[in-house]
Amino acid sequence: MWIKRKHKIVFNILRPIFTVILYLLYRLKVSKYKLDDGPHLIISNHQTTLDPFIIALSFKKPIYFMASEDLFIKGFRSKIIKYLVSPIPKKKSAADINAIKICMQIKKEGGNIAVFPEGNRTYSGMLCYIDPAIVKLIRLLQIPVIFYNIQGGYGTSPRWASNIRRGKMKGFVKTVLKPEDYQNLSDDELYTFIKTNLNVVDAPSEIPFKSKRAAEKLERVLYLCPECHQVNTLYSKKDKIKCKKCHLSVEYTPHLTFNGIKDFKIVNDWYKYQEKFIENYNFSDDDEFIFVDKDVNLYETTRTKKSVYLGLGVFSISKKYLVFANKEFTIYFKLDKISGMTIIGKHKLNYYTNKKTYQIKGKPILNVLKYMQIFYRIKGVNNELFRL
Repeated sequence: MWIKRKHKIVFNILRPIFTVILYLLYRLKVSKYKLDDGPHLIISNHQTTLDPFIIALSFKKPIYFMASEDLFIKGFRSKIIKYLVSPIPKKKSAADINAIKICMQIKKEGGNIAVFPEGNRTYSGMLCYIDPAIVKLIRLLQIPVIFYNIQGGYGTSPRWASNIRRGKMKGFVKTVLKPEDYQNLSDDELYTFIKTNLNVVDAPSEIPFKSKRAAEKLERVLYLCPECHQVNTLYSKKDKIKCKKCHLSVEYTPHLTFNGIKDFKIVNDWYKYQEKFIENYNFSDDDEFIFVDKDVNLYETTRTKKSVYLGLGVFSISKKYLVFANKEFTIYFKLDKISGMTIIGKHKLNYYTNKKTYQIKGKPILNVLKYMQIFYRIKGVNNELFRL
């Protein structure tokens, strides 16, 4: 049995506690929704690390969330989470038959499943890529689909930031799609319906999100200066992002817009400029190092087990290899042997090769986005597949 009586007790105890916590942190207000009897699939856009708690506040019944494998390699903390709420482990950027089997078991037991189809929190403020596999999951489960929207999260707690801003957030059920509603839709029609009903655009915002450090850590998403076209020269302080090599100085405002730069109004504009840079990147040689970062930690992780620390060194990417090097050793990872790559949290990067998962984690301002973008460019994958 996946569903246990303790889950209902845990949810009933935590719900009022997190109602207060999330209001104080996020100024969050949620709309309550009464679920009918029987299993449901809840799908939502993804804006903050606490989104599962936000969704749980709208419903009285326990919800079983599909969660990234990174949640299951945190030692004792992971054991506590698994014991209390039994999340569904899911490997990012890869098909996971075991996760599907667990969903089918929860359905059989009458439970409610929650999935973030984007699989990632947005860096740019726009909806991330949604894997069409969500359509297959819906058709496989054949249960009502609850579409949940979270608004204000990108302003309150942007993925690239380390601090919370004062604004307003809300969570609510937007619509419900029953099996009889979607059985006559084609896969393309259902996929479009999903994207339309999960699409929440927070920037620019009429509601101000105030912070004395509004721009800090923007270099986690912005790595290319639009003035001098240099990489890794941007740095942030308070409400400004500047370049070390040229005169660039841009203000990030409480309304999630830029002042001081003509072509970019919001983060997504700058993000798209970087996408064009990656798309049009001119490779001079196969062994040319495209991006390089120092003081990077490398780990090997095995799903649901503790990660193993391999060392501190320099991380780089060329057209053929990911390379990790320090004084003791150098590891070459062939790109054609890497099956996928994804960003975990704010500045960690996972990549999958030879049935193993490796993770890099550097300084708090490390930009790992550029590695994932150039990796998929080399692989010949469309930009939309890695839009964050």
